[in-house]
Order: sequence, then C-alpha cells, then structure tokens
Amino acid sequence: MAKIQLKSDNINPFGGLFSIFSMFNRSGLRSVIDGHLGKRGATKAAFTHGDVFASLFGSYLCGGDCIEDVMDIKSFWDNREDIRVCSSDVILRTLRGLSEDSVHYESGQGKSYAFNVDERMNILLLKCLAAAGQLNPGDCVDLDFDHQLIAADKKDAKYSYKKADGYFPGVASIGGLIAEVENRDGNANVRFHQADTLERLFNRLEKHARVVVRNFRADCGSFSEEIIVVVSSHCEHFYIRASNCQSRHAEFMEHEDWTEAEIGGQKCGVTSLRFDTMLPDMNLRLVVQRTPVTDEDPDAEPEGIFGAEYIYRC
Repeated sequence: MAKIQLKSDNINPFGGLFSIFSMFNRSGLRSVIDGHLGKRGATKAAFTHGDVFASLFGSYLCGGDCIEDVMDIKSFWDNREDIRVCSSDVILRTLRGLSEDSVHYESGQGKSYAFNVDERMNILLLKCLAAAGQLNPGDCVDLDFDHQLIAADKKDAKYSYKKADGYFPGVASIGGLIAEVENRDGNANVRFHQADTLERLFNRLEKHARVVVRNFRADCGSFSEEIIVVVSSHCEHFYIRASNCQSRHAEFMEHEDWTEAEIGGQKCGVTSLRFDTMLPDMNLRLVVQRTPVTDEDPDAEPEGIFGAEYIYRC
C-alpha cells in the first residue's frame, strides 16, 4: 500500500537559504553593511542595504547568474517576516545609488582613461572580511595584485589587448580573498596610474584593516620604478615578475651557480643576481628560473652551439 505524506507549506526548493540568511545575520555582516552604508529608506517598511545584499547573495548561491534571477526565489519567501528578499528592481536601484562617478586621467598622448575607485565600497569589503573573521587587525598577510579582464558589451566598455571589449579592474587578494577592486577602462595600459591605485590600496589596508603586508606579489604589469617605490614603502618583501630582458640572456647563460628546485611540480634551476638596472640604491635582486627547453617543447633541440638550451624567467 502506498504511503501518503502531507507536504508542509514551509518546505520549498530554496529552503537551504534559511541557514544562509541566519548565518548572514549572526556573523554581523548585516549590521556592518547597514552601519557603513546608512539608512536606505524613510520608513521601517523599506528594504535595508543588508536586505539587498542578502538577497543578492542568496540568488547567486542558488545558481543565479544575473540580478533578475532573484525573482525565482522571491516568491518562496514573501510570507516570511524574518527573511526579506528584494525584487530585482530594488537591487538594481540600490546598486546604482551606491555607485560613484569615475575619475579621468589624461595620458601624455592626450588620451583620457576612466578609473572608478569607489572608496566607500572597498572599505566595506574590508569591514566584511573582518566581520567574517577572515581578516583580523595585526595579521601579517601576503598580498597579490593583478588586472583581470571583465568582458562586457556595455556602452562604455573598451577594446583591450585581450582582444575583447570590457573593463580591466585592478584586483587585490589576500589568501584568495578579494581585498580591493578598482575599475579602469579596458584599453588603459596596466601600468598607467597603477602606483596611485596601489597607494590607495595600502593606505586602506593600514587604516581600516590594520594588517601588515609581509609579501607583495605581482606580474610584469607592475614592473616599473614608480610602482616599485610605492610597493617597497608599504611591505617587508615584494616579488614582481621582471619584463623579459634579452640583454641579460648572455649573463644567465654564463652564470654557473644554480640551485635545483621544484616549482609547481616542475624541476628547474634558480639563482639570484644583483639587479641595478633601476633604483640601484635599493639593492634589488633579480631571481632567475631556468628550465630545459625540452621540458617546454619536447621536439626542441636539447643542445645548442653554446651547450644545453634553457628557457629563462625572472
């Protein structure tokens, strides 16, 4: 005989969000968001900024990939007094109200590039990391910085060297946690006003997160004197990938003091050389890595006229 079970009206396909919203409140994130961004409406019935961000988080955690997808979960929570899910229109209006105007910098060639700093939201990001216990005052952290292309077909999206229209924000992360996003035009050179971006980043970390940057890491997009001067004044050590330098290739080939190491599962030789091409008073070191050319290309000739062939990175 078949068993018939009456389904409770409290059961819904997005019931897992109850524990998510509960944790969102208990962690203090809602209080931090509302305290930092202020009151949103004139009446108690108005959605708060905490409601807006909780709704957005809930939508993404349920597989939503655009703001309008929040409407798929909203109807299941409309009768709950303890959980308030906003409509997509409310979320969009709120996010637009939180946006800040871009600032424009002019290059030496007379071209103008837009940057969007949004200091208020970047400070909120650090406060949320602190509220979640992921970033605590006094922590010694490793800071990574890079520019990430966000492809978009928006009106103000610019064509980038990645061969796509979009934006090219500078993104800072600490142990995989996003600590800053500062947007810039997709066609802006990554070094253009990057020193200003990093100065704002370090000042924000020191003032609002109160952490100590132990190591700073970046790719060759940060390889310039101006950027190195800024970075060196805010951290204990920094590691910036150097641009390829063909003039040093002969020096690398003649160097004999190599230490065998394994990086990312690949065996290679590493060494450290004095680097005085720029900022000689800082006593910079150039760390060089070499791998046999056959490790990169099995069909390549392992020996050249000067001996074993290597690929060098520094």
